[in-house]
Amino acid sequence: MIKNNSVHITFFILALFFLVFVSVKQVVVDANYNQFSYKQLLSPRRFFNSLSQVKNTDDYSVSLDEVDNYQTTLDSCLDDYESDYEFSKVINISTNKKKVYFAGTNNHEEWDLIALDLEDNKKEIIVGDIAYPSKKFINIYQPIFKKIAYPVCVKGGCDVYVVDVESKEIVQKKPTLISSIPSDRAEFISDFFYDETANIVGYKNDNLDDNKFYTVDLNIESQEESSMQIVYLETAGQDFSFMFYYPENQMMLFRSDKKELSKSNHPDVEYFLYAANRPSLVLVDVN
Repeated sequence: MIKNNSVHITFFILALFFLVFVSVKQVVVDANYNQFSYKQLLSPRRFFNSLSQVKNTDDYSVSLDEVDNYQTTLDSCLDDYESDYEFSKVINISTNKKKVYFAGTNNHEEWDLIALDLEDNKKEIIVGDIAYPSKKFINIYQPIFKKIAYPVCVKGGCDVYVVDVESKEIVQKKPTLISSIPSDRAEFISDFFYDETANIVGYKNDNLDDNKFYTVDLNIESQEESSMQIVYLETAGQDFSFMFYYPENQMMLFRSDKKELSKSNHPDVEYFLYAANRPSLVLVDVN
């Protein structure tokens, strides 16, 4: 018993040191969403895994031209295809480059998720009539192997669905997360992305009273513990907007615009990389 208590006390002290260490680099996190709770940090496996992922000293640079051209390049996959929809958006290609996955809509209220075979130009609807009122559908920033996640927003809130693109079966469903209360869901979201390899999603909550960007680990059942990162999109002097996601290092690119009446010494425009899966914030050089 004494030995067990000593182990927990030791890890508590290490956890406290860790929290102090990352606090100077961590974006502001809602009090309801401390990613690393003391209970979690007392688990040696979780603690050392989290500690090993703190990489704020790394150098990063981004190309805004690549960001701007990314979706244009994807959309060119449908240049030779006559779509039945008024609006289409390419999500990504398959890992074997034989299929293009795209979404189509005529009213920006409901979307069809479609696979287009590039060899015979035949299309197959994977999921139809997805209720997601949005000018854009979803983003996946790497070729698709087997799964696609997408939001469904109906009266009462939004849920995240994950579909197997081959069997067309829904393999996972999870409420959007905006608090530690399971029934508390976002009513409208945007800027939705999915990382199939890590099985995480990110989205902006379009509620004016919230105005935050969330990343959620779909591998974890607990609503509270699945929260990975929360980015406040408005501060006293700046407005932030999501731009891009880099799956190779799980970093999210945000643009910060200085408010018109702000008296801060920040530049008019800055770019930041937030980690989707750990406490990390990096001011980046852009070209």
